[in-house]
Amino acid sequence: MKLNGKIAELLGAIIGDGNLWSDDRHYRIELTGDPSLDASYFQYLSRIISNELGGNPRTKIRQRG
Repeated sequence: MKLNGKIAELLGAIIGDGNLWSDDRHYRIELTGDPSLDASYFQYLSRIISNELGGNPRTKIRQRG
């Protein structure tokens, strides 16, 4: 994988507002944000994962309570 602007943006989002998690079968990137304000940005990051890394990301929005 070659570092480019899109990968750098994804890494910046993870470092600034997220974390990485894994177990024996799954890898997870979690990002914190306001779903009503950041939903389109999260979809943009999902497309980066898909297009640049070949992953098949799923987006899950959790409600806070």
